[in-house]
Amino acid sequence: MSQRPVVMGKKTASKNVDPITLYNFTFPAEQLAVRTALADIRTALEQALLDSDLVGRVESALAELFNNIVKHAYANQGSGTLKCTVTKTAPGVVVNVIDHGKAMPGHTLPDGDLPNLEVGFSDLPEGGFGWFIIKSQTDGLSYEREGADNYTQLVFEVRRNA
Repeated sequence: MSQRPVVMGKKTASKNVDPITLYNFTFPAEQLAVRTALADIRTALEQALLDSDLVGRVESALAELFNNIVKHAYANQGSGTLKCTVTKTAPGVVVNVIDHGKAMPGHTLPDGDLPNLEVGFSDLPEGGFGWFIIKSQTDGLSYEREGADNYTQLVFEVRRNA
């Protein structure tokens, strides 16, 4: 069993600001470990005194991403891991996730459009909402496949009400 992560205050070098690593941990690609990681990340974000809207958006997007990785990237592959680093920056938060599961189809992110909901009740889709949720909660999103690794980066900025 892996040890629980420690909320970190390590500063890393940058040109304009000093980002602060709030969370850096590798955990099993399993549902229970995902729930634990999400709770630990939420705690780290709250302890960093981040805006509650920002904390909620990070948590929602990561829940969808982590569950997609467990369900799809590691499907029929046995066990695997996710490495997650959460960094506080001047405009918000940057999250980097690495997994060793299957690549995204076409090595690109899904478009994130909502599925057609103009259908009868029995024809409503069971899924297809995850990437819409992820994209609507983030202010930047990228994916790369390098060798056997998937690299996903999510950028969240503090959103001010107009």
